[in-house]
Amino acid sequence: MKNSRNAISKNKRIIATEGQSVEINYDENAVYVDGEKIDEPYIYEEMLDISFGSTDYWVVPEDHVFVMGDNRNNSRDSRSDSVGFVNRDTIEGKVVFRFWPLNKMGIVK
Repeated sequence: MKNSRNAISKNKRIIATEGQSVEINYDENAVYVDGEKIDEPYIYEEMLDISFGSTDYWVVPEDHVFVMGDNRNNSRDSRSDSVGFVNRDTIEGKVVFRFWPLNKMGIVK
């Protein structure tokens, strides 16, 4: 995605799309979309409550998506006021191949 606020391309995972609600429960180390806990087998460490913004609950506005990085404790993503919701028009593509870490290099499903 290209963030129009700072024009830097980033790879992030789309968690929710327009109209969906997102809730992050740091005590449970869980992300909920429309009240359903999402399965995230790609997350390897407990999320720290870094409180980028002022809330742990969002509703995604029209023509936008909510994104999060897989490295949640070091990711500047939709939780951050500096990123926020991402306009669909700024999405540049889809990740199809992973280079790092080397032991997981290959096609992304």
